[in-house]
Amino acid sequence: MSNIMETSDNEILFIVKSTPGNRQREPTESDPVVSTLHNRKVYKGDTTILAAEFSAKSSVIIEWKKNDFTIYKESPQYHAGQSILIINNVQHCHHKKKYSVSVTDSKGRRVSSSSKMKVRRDSGSKISSSSSSDSDE
Repeated sequence: MSNIMETSDNEILFIVKSTPGNRQREPTESDPVVSTLHNRKVYKGDTTILAAEFSAKSSVIIEWKKNDFTIYKESPQYHAGQSILIINNVQHCHHKKKYSVSVTDSKGRRVSSSSKMKVRRDSGSKISSSSSSDSDE
């Protein structure tokens, strides 16, 4: 089962998809886990995908932010999985920002990861993902 949600920030569409999955690393009682987001370079007009895998011992709240402003927040019914932020039609002035994802468990313990996006003005390949070769680590 997956959850797909469309949300917008000043007329800019973001698509968030969350899917359940297996725990990659068994979290201790004291820490939820979220994978690392990497800095990225994308071309104006392209689509980019930020993906974060997460796991926790209890229910979680997943929150995506752009420059510390919440663009999406959910409480999935599973403790491990993946949350994906898809940004369509990347534009320099709207998307050259810091994006972050945080996972908070039912006891209020929070972990997060962030990525800075650089937007190139030339035309690119149309889709870049977190496994793309043009990301900065």
